[in-house]
Amino acid sequence: MNRIITILFLLLLLPAMALAQGKLRGQVTDQETGEPLVGANVIIVGTSYGAATDLNGEYIILNLIPDVYEVKASYIGYQSQSISNIRINIGLTTGLDFKLAPEGIQVGTVEIVAEKPLVNKYNTNANRITTSEDIDALPIRGVDNILATTPGVILQDNQIFIRGGRQDEVGFYLEGSNITDPMVGGRQVTLVQDALEEISVQSGGYNAEYGNANSGIVRQQIKTGTPDWKFSLEYITDNVGFNSSDDRNTGAQNWGDAAYWFGYNESIFTLSGPLGTPQIKFFGLFNYNFIDDVTPQNLPGIDLGEVTYTPDPSNPANSTTIDLTYPAGAKPNSWAENYTGTASFTFDYNPSIFRLIGTYTAGSAPNPWSSARDLTQLGNIQNSLRTEMTDFEDGAVNLKYTQLFTSRSYLEANVGWSFSQFKRYDPFLKDDWLSYGDGAANEAILGADGQPLFDFPYNPETGANQYDVPLAQNLFNFKFYPYGAVVAGYAQTERQNWNINLAYTSQINDEHSIKLGAEYQFYDIANWSLGNEGILKLPAKIAENPSAIDTLIRREGVNNFGYTPQGEKTNDGLPDYEQSRQPNFLGIYAQDRIEWNDLIINVGLRYDRIDIANYVPIDVTRPELTWDQVTYDVIPSGVVETEARDYLCPRLGFSFPVTDQTIFHMQWGKFVQQSRLRDVYQGLNATGYNVGGGFFIASPVGFDVEPTRTTQYEVGFTQQIGEFASIDLTGFYKDITDQISYQQILVA
Repeated sequence: MNRIITILFLLLLLPAMALAQGKLRGQVTDQETGEPLVGANVIIVGTSYGAATDLNGEYIILNLIPDVYEVKASYIGYQSQSISNIRINIGLTTGLDFKLAPEGIQVGTVEIVAEKPLVNKYNTNANRITTSEDIDALPIRGVDNILATTPGVILQDNQIFIRGGRQDEVGFYLEGSNITDPMVGGRQVTLVQDALEEISVQSGGYNAEYGNANSGIVRQQIKTGTPDWKFSLEYITDNVGFNSSDDRNTGAQNWGDAAYWFGYNESIFTLSGPLGTPQIKFFGLFNYNFIDDVTPQNLPGIDLGEVTYTPDPSNPANSTTIDLTYPAGAKPNSWAENYTGTASFTFDYNPSIFRLIGTYTAGSAPNPWSSARDLTQLGNIQNSLRTEMTDFEDGAVNLKYTQLFTSRSYLEANVGWSFSQFKRYDPFLKDDWLSYGDGAANEAILGADGQPLFDFPYNPETGANQYDVPLAQNLFNFKFYPYGAVVAGYAQTERQNWNINLAYTSQINDEHSIKLGAEYQFYDIANWSLGNEGILKLPAKIAENPSAIDTLIRREGVNNFGYTPQGEKTNDGLPDYEQSRQPNFLGIYAQDRIEWNDLIINVGLRYDRIDIANYVPIDVTRPELTWDQVTYDVIPSGVVETEARDYLCPRLGFSFPVTDQTIFHMQWGKFVQQSRLRDVYQGLNATGYNVGGGFFIASPVGFDVEPTRTTQYEVGFTQQIGEFASIDLTGFYKDITDQISYQQILVA
């Protein structure tokens, strides 16, 4: 009930955070006298945006979508002037002055192509922006690879880290909506670089409108449709030898003796233009990507022939022969395949403006962490046919409504939804995970010739050895799976994120721009997972007691919430502690951006309310109150729900130009963020299995870990060097308080 009241309160009463658009400001003067021109018109060509100059000849245009524009200034008795190539950036002010010539001076049509400034005096923190022009010029593919070119950003193990912070300390935004994966951090939604108009990286020190990210903010903007129809088609491949797909893993070389074909194939199609009227613009992208080896290495290959291993010398009949042949070039079962579609629609009916974007990606790949394809364990040499598989889907939809009240004030409403789904499974039995340990089901798998593909110990005539499935073997400390052995566990996850954002912005005078806002995020997170060993044991146990199937699965340590023990996605009929986790985060802020002469000041205050809505043991020091000491089933009376926490976070930043090519900036602020929810969310059945015995807990959790609080200080300056380069030197200090009570972490 409290959660419903909070949502209604936000929708009806609160102005809230929305997409931080760009601002254009400047002055229009007489070219000869330098006198300000009062009432001159400044318009953004091809849009409905514009403004008139005030008594000082100054103008301000708010709420511009990041893009490249042509701007035109006109005044009665003066020749008009147009300046093209004006780049508007996310959340920043762009300065643009006009000097108009009287009509009596014949200078012809004045059209100017602006050069991109190397330094921006309106930055009050380390804010690095990569535009679509920059992206097109870079000789690399992948959004994360592009981010890794930003100072302070590191790409390691396919994850983004900023300024040495943890993976989950980076906040990712798409069109103003948070798309951060709440469980482990990182971007929850797959994006293709050709769909992005701009990427902004704020490495600490950001304004009060952003929270729940202690290391940095990455904001991404989808391209907007063009005034005229345009399309592009691009194909990228490393298959210069035109090898067939049958040659993918044969070690065939395309580049003489120096390189191999790793099977990189990517197709990109884009379409952009107006839909019947200039007020409606469309942009669309379709991307297909396939690669045989997602982590290519120039390995020489291994060919040691066959090795016979006899675990017990007294019983030579019980021997295993392993073929140690590993081809050069692309690793077997290291491929990945993705499909992505992205679109944006802009409806410019000034003073009401709508913007709708959507993106969706689906993909498949062998599990990158599976021991059956790990080169250090050599398992994929022997069992490459049955590598554990993964499928995933993710996407986002965002609708933004803007209502312009005056040329200097507007209201925004932003509603976003994003999701991700993931599944890990055996490539043959797939969702029938209850048969993974059933020899009869495995022998029923047929090859192309109609014969059984695998030979299990199961005897169909007597029914003997039905649940005697082959397990992993060790040879000289290397792990091997016998041919046909089931190496997969089974897992499925579903995560949904709703964002409700509203915002009121007012340029109350030439110096002060006030923004009042808040943001509400609500998640629904469900998980079901069980490892290979547990799954292989279940068929025999269920055969003995089929009426207790749910209990048997629970006692085997299934990690489930939001799914029934048998893997059905539902909350119906489940006890509270087995239902999906529904954390929610509320942030309310007030922000004043002061632009006084050359001094830029950002001052703000943010309130954060963090509720992880988790179910925890009533007393972690006494697990017997939560789990039955014999069966380790959960005792409902031994489980309680966590409480929400509240924080106030002031922010202050300023910048000023020392010269026209040197900008000094400084930032101070307090930040708070909940740690990754993977460290607090675990099905209590899995925890009961852990406390039931053994000496190893693979993933211990802290059931109610408090958010991390930091106080950050940043000082830096940006210096333009020559005509084409600039350097940004920034120093920062973080005072970190990790609020972890070690009594809250359950260990064996």
